[in-house]
Amino acid sequence: MKHWKRYAFTGLAIVSIFVVWRLASPLFLDHIVNEELPIQAETGIGTARETLLEASTSSKTETTRPVAMPYSGEFRDADQSHHAAGMVKTVQSGDLSYLRLEQFDVTNGPDLYVYLTKPGSSAADGVQLAKLKGNIGDQNYELPEDIDLSEYSTVVIYCKAFSVDFGYAELKPL
Repeated sequence: MKHWKRYAFTGLAIVSIFVVWRLASPLFLDHIVNEELPIQAETGIGTARETLLEASTSSKTETTRPVAMPYSGEFRDADQSHHAAGMVKTVQSGDLSYLRLEQFDVTNGPDLYVYLTKPGSSAADGVQLAKLKGNIGDQNYELPEDIDLSEYSTVVIYCKAFSVDFGYAELKPL
């Protein structure tokens, strides 16, 4: 009868260690992502700005989405505990628009997502783009067709598990 307490305690300890590791390990481990620029795969030449200018002057069919105005910004720390650095910009590849994070580096966390918000709004009131692919490196996130970046002009790296901003960038037209 005394052995069941030892087994219960051991089982509880193992589960507790697993939960603590699962929540804390992202703080110590980095996940590096290095995605190619979407337009390079399609055009093979030119910068994003050159490609956007070429696309805006070439003839388009009615089924093609109009070229979006290019935006860019620089990441800033959300607070003293959460570091964020790097650049964010919009790029166009065919009919798709992307939010591109470059030279990106953010404090890792257990449940990070990329959001677009209105200036001064919380991530909960914004548009969720996707789960963050990695806390370090270049990465692309497809933008919804109907998103207005003049209105949703703040990119936020948001931890859903703890409702905390890790970093943000203000998008400005180029």
